[in-house]
Amino acid sequence: MGKHILYLILISVIAMYFINQIAAFLHFIDNIHGLLVKQLSMIFAGGKVGMMIKEVVALVLIPLGIASIPASVYWVFKRRVMPYFTDLLWVSWIMLATSVALH
Repeated sequence: MGKHILYLILISVIAMYFINQIAAFLHFIDNIHGLLVKQLSMIFAGGKVGMMIKEVVALVLIPLGIASIPASVYWVFKRRVMPYFTDLLWVSWIMLATSVALH
């Protein structure tokens, strides 16, 4: 338990050190989400259902794209599925969902 608390403190210190870069990355992801939703509006209708579909598709495609980049590089070198791909996918989804919710 003590080791986990030390890891949490260490990660918190690192996050505070890089807070400007983290904020810029979240802003970038939020902008990508907005652009994708705008592009998807050409495909889907403008009603409530269409807006919900656009948001869901964007919330699925962006984390999938983020997680696919290192997975593709890993596959090129190792010819195996990247370990923790699902974890990376969920972490990027949580970051995007939080960014969209706070926007």
